[in-house]
Amino acid sequence: MARPRPHRKTPAAARTPASNTAPSAVPDHETTGAEVVLDVDVDDDCVHLVLANCGTAVATDIRVEFSRPLIGLGGSLDISALPVFAHLGVLRPGRTLRVFWDAAPSLLHSREQAAPFTATVSWHERSKSHERASYHHDLSIYRQWPTCVARQGI
Repeated sequence: MARPRPHRKTPAAARTPASNTAPSAVPDHETTGAEVVLDVDVDDDCVHLVLANCGTAVATDIRVEFSRPLIGLGGSLDISALPVFAHLGVLRPGRTLRVFWDAAPSLLHSREQAAPFTATVSWHERSKSHERASYHHDLSIYRQWPTCVARQGI
């Protein structure tokens, strides 16, 4: 048997005067256009850099600049210098690229590599000017995750 949904009233102050209806939950500037992000994903003892277009338009000429080198694969490769971050031609809406950085225990035990960094992502969109966004990441927060603590013995 289906449960009845609770009725939620929209406050009068939140309604637009012309239509007397509730406004969109997401402002217009967030519902259209490309929005490219660089995130960090720690999953199954692996750390990935995740480049994604969370917007609704195609992003082109995507570039990611890092505030410091991100050394991975056990110290053998500068992941931040990979060509995918220097110039990616197209990233369609909803598309995600996951780039393996390193094993979580190795990376999180290295104070140097777990140090905070900033990734500045820039891209173009067909009908708009150059867009840019910066994302600050601090990997030290992942040291406190129970799954990482149990497997690493921290």
